[in-house]
Amino acid sequence: MNARDRVHAMLPILDSPAEADAREAEFDRRLDAFRAEELHAAADTLAPIYGAAAMRLRQLAEGKSSQSADATPGLNPRQARLLDVIRTWGGEWNTARVRHTYALIAPEAVQRGTARRDLDVLHRAGHLVLVDDPDNRHYVLRRKDGAV
Repeated sequence: MNARDRVHAMLPILDSPAEADAREAEFDRRLDAFRAEELHAAADTLAPIYGAAAMRLRQLAEGKSSQSADATPGLNPRQARLLDVIRTWGGEWNTARVRHTYALIAPEAVQRGTARRDLDVLHRAGHLVLVDDPDNRHYVLRRKDGAV
């Protein structure tokens, strides 16, 4: 039984007469297992092409975070993880790309407004630079020398 089947199998748990905290804990445990399995599958797919990025996905699946993200003051854990992913993958980041990332690492945060707000927080904290081209607004990682 794969993780997706286990998630579907756990839905009756929510209706069971067991204590609410126990039901929620079991649901969270199974959901975490599903997320980890999905991240590992993505890492296996990407490993031949993007070795370092695939390794980082495996670390995220295991709940590990980089020291740089943990040491970033003023960011909540989700924003710190997003910053870590942006540092790993690089490139242009817009709300759609963040939402796709959150679907893997933080499924509870896939709202467009959350993605937009988190990008803005990282921008205001000085980690990202806003590139406000017409019809292509996105953020890129700020280089150490301050250039884009």
